[in-house]
Amino acid sequence: MLEPQQSATVVKNLLRPMIRFALRQGLRWSVLQETVRELLVEAAVETSTAEGKKSVVSKISLITGIDRRDVKRLIRTENELDRFDPGVLSKVLLRWRVEDQYITRSGSPRVLTYLTADNSFERLVREVSTDFHPGTVLSELERLEMVEYDDGKVRLKRRFASVRQDVLAGFATVSNDIEGLLEGSAENILSEQEVSNAHLRTYFDNIYRESIPAVKRLIIKEVKRFHARLAKELARFDKDLSVARGKSLKDEAGVKVMVTSFSHVNPSSPPSEKSSA
Repeated sequence: MLEPQQSATVVKNLLRPMIRFALRQGLRWSVLQETVRELLVEAAVETSTAEGKKSVVSKISLITGIDRRDVKRLIRTENELDRFDPGVLSKVLLRWRVEDQYITRSGSPRVLTYLTADNSFERLVREVSTDFHPGTVLSELERLEMVEYDDGKVRLKRRFASVRQDVLAGFATVSNDIEGLLEGSAENILSEQEVSNAHLRTYFDNIYRESIPAVKRLIIKEVKRFHARLAKELARFDKDLSVARGKSLKDEAGVKVMVTSFSHVNPSSPPSEKSSA
């Protein structure tokens, strides 16, 4: 547990890049102030729910320091419209890439069928979730330009969605990644663990500007290769996937594992005399 002054300093440093981003988007103090109120109440409600306690307005007000009237208002308005669960898509795509019945001998995703006698795409979706109709999942994958559907055949075009297809969903993914990075890093820094979470960084500060496209292509190529290998390895430990069935594991399943890769090339940085990694 951090000391109060340490906590304030850490949070200030974590918020700094987000505040810079907010200013670039033209957000003013009044909007940011209301957003912080909403998030404080949301986090307090989530904490109370996780602890099996009721979200009492007076308690939320005490925890957050926000006026009770504002707490009531924010709790009433915090429910958002239900959206398609993007986690379903991730699980469908993962199973499509690692399950023997859905891949070729060379390890490539098979062309699946939909609304046919075999109907392998519907079977794939039903194995992941019965809450969403396979047609809904197919439509979402088509909207994200991840599959082609023609004459009853479903072909996987790419394994990763384009973030430009849905800006809000794209930044929701960024938010999840930031949370995972923060929680994993906090565990590494604040607690003793037998094995720490991965947190690796490769940094160069004097790359030739004309090499930027080549560098980006290289990074994407290597990251895709890494994640493809990792997905197959982690599938051996996932209860829902056939490659892990029959394993004699002592612990119950349900553990979530997140491994995120990202890169940023900043051409506006001033030139330096040396490079490092």
